[in-house]
Amino acid sequence: MKIECLYFDGLQTKEYSYTLDIESDILVLTDPQTNQKKVFWSVDEIKIVQEPTPTTPGKISSKSSPDARIIIASSHDWKKFIDALPASSKHMEWVSMKWRAMPFYVILSIVCLFIIIKATPELMQKAVIFVPQSVEKKIGDNYVEMISEKGVCESEAGNKALGKIINTIKQYPELSDVDLKVTVIDQDIKNAFAFPGRSIVIFKGLIETAKTPEELAFIIAHETGHISERHAMKGYLQSQGLSLLINIMVGNMSPAGNSLPEIAGTFGNLHNVRHYEDDADAFALSVSQHINMDHRDGAAFFERIAKKEKAYAFIPKWLSTHPETKQRIKKIKEFRSDETVEYTPILNEEEWQSLQSICQ
Repeated sequence: MKIECLYFDGLQTKEYSYTLDIESDILVLTDPQTNQKKVFWSVDEIKIVQEPTPTTPGKISSKSSPDARIIIASSHDWKKFIDALPASSKHMEWVSMKWRAMPFYVILSIVCLFIIIKATPELMQKAVIFVPQSVEKKIGDNYVEMISEKGVCESEAGNKALGKIINTIKQYPELSDVDLKVTVIDQDIKNAFAFPGRSIVIFKGLIETAKTPEELAFIIAHETGHISERHAMKGYLQSQGLSLLINIMVGNMSPAGNSLPEIAGTFGNLHNVRHYEDDADAFALSVSQHINMDHRDGAAFFERIAKKEKAYAFIPKWLSTHPETKQRIKKIKEFRSDETVEYTPILNEEEWQSLQSICQ
């Protein structure tokens, strides 16, 4: 196990770039330039100062050097470090720290509860303006990094074709200066997501499901609409408020996959997400018109989804995180329906085949 980290000795502000390893219950920091071992901590003395979040790194210290800090930026590397610790030393110090901080958590719980009860979607939309773009980008990059552990699809021809779609979409005036980052993940999931910080993730299953490049381009334009309006960041702010409260109540301060806080955050935000989806669809239609792309392929894609939704017809309308598919299809088909337009193909057949096989 070799983990990149930063080390502060607590005596001066200078930082040292070292690699971390655990050898026979001893934490060892090595200078990668000279290969000399510089720092030795017993794992029994390790204190977890701060667990990593999407915006902050993980920090550890030692009982023998309480002012020193080891900083691990990558959440993936943090997990490797925690997994390598002996079971006896993993949680004791962190648990004791949480108990010492319990009065603070109780007060914070009350404050969070008050904010959540009083806060409105409009307030959350306004709050996003106080989040710097650099922080938003860091949050998005961290989530994309975690998802990328499932495997990223790349090929020279496929990347070129995907880049052509992205550059064509960026011809839309509002996107000319936007640095879009699109990552294809090697998973059979028929979906795509926009993350804070202008990042979009497309799953292999979605590319393979699309029948034409225009279908895929419409979905990318839709996700770009979320980015343009900072929907992902607004949703993150709204959901994390509730998730933070529940985490404090159950004593869980670490992120989890399909945890109760995550589910609660999602359901608490349903009433607002559907509005975001309507806005993103409208944005995709405007982009399609500007680049002269056949938007009707977007309707064709949703029509295929509608066939699958019949099996879930019992789900009430208000519980859907996407607008009802039939409504989306109707709006897309009616757009420019009174015009006779000769559309411009976004990719040729060879480019489309390259993009569809990007994960092979």
